[in-house]
Amino acid sequence: RAVVRTLLARPTSGLSGLVGKVRIEQLRREAHRRWRDGYSDRRFYTLLMVNGPVPLAYLFERLDEPPAYISDVDTANLRA
Repeated sequence: RAVVRTLLARPTSGLSGLVGKVRIEQLRREAHRRWRDGYSDRRFYTLLMVNGPVPLAYLFERLDEPPAYISDVDTANLRA
């Protein structure tokens, strides 16, 4: 019932989630293509997490940059 209520209140939320999922899958395929042997799930998820909430189009541009690692991030700025 809760899901139905949510979808009735915000009918496009399910579609938005699906579009995001499809775009992340496209980003993963593009990362495989560009990074070839340098691809790893850890490197891909680091790309997603280090950049925070940004448009996915920006992440497609970041694929050509050297790999980033969580240890490269200033964790002092991540604490709430």
